[in-house]
Amino acid sequence: IEDAFNARGVIENRYSDWAPEVAQRRKEEILAAYRISEYSLPPPYFPYVVSPDAAATPVSRHIYEAQKEVVRSFAWMSFVVPGSLAVVRRPKNDPAERCAALAEYARAHGLRLVVDDFNASITSLFSQVEKAIPPDDLRAALVGDSAETIREAAVEYIKNTMTWIDFGDSDPIQWLPWEYKSALKAASNQGGPAETQGALPTQVVGIKGNTRKWKGIIKSCAGMAGSNKYRWDGDALVWNVYRSTWDYLVQYYPQAARELELTDASRDTL
Repeated sequence: IEDAFNARGVIENRYSDWAPEVAQRRKEEILAAYRISEYSLPPPYFPYVVSPDAAATPVSRHIYEAQKEVVRSFAWMSFVVPGSLAVVRRPKNDPAERCAALAEYARAHGLRLVVDDFNASITSLFSQVEKAIPPDDLRAALVGDSAETIREAAVEYIKNTMTWIDFGDSDPIQWLPWEYKSALKAASNQGGPAETQGALPTQVVGIKGNTRKWKGIIKSCAGMAGSNKYRWDGDALVWNVYRSTWDYLVQYYPQAARELELTDASRDTL
């Protein structure tokens, strides 16, 4: 009876659990169920289990088909696999780690991700852009005699660099982190490479003034526009951040420009 159920991917082990002699005579492997959100498959399988409903893009369908080798069925937000499979419990459900794994999988299998693959965490797509595009390389690519030609150069560079993403009809520029867009804007205004202070996150500046009041917001802005990099210098009484963090701060919090002051950084790096 149990073998008949397990052969169909349905867990039925009550007799085996009650009588070990039954388990010894089983012909079908005993199955086990795990929560999709809490457990991962071991190598060589893609760690994050893809359910039939989630297999909506070329990459997710490829993963789904490959995982069929061990995933027998799905039930109640869980996946069913042989009990002998060394399934791993995840310490946390981090969208950024999942997106990084997707990017690695796509590159390894010669596939292309689409924007929908990142819908669960668009900020993770920004993170992938930061990893794939060195700031200085982007700055060097922003060359042209007009804002339009510079923008075209940026789009071409992004597509040629991130070949494992199919941007489809979407504008690749919109997936750039804020500080990268700032660099593009600076270059467009100048009609050439972005040379202004703070156009890219590698340029460190200082913030001084009533920093105690603005401490939390400075950190938040660094997370939004400065690669989440910041460092307090208690001796100089200066917050060291990327210039893009300052630009973001004064754009969205105009009062900050009146209570804080942009100054030289007290540290060269963050």
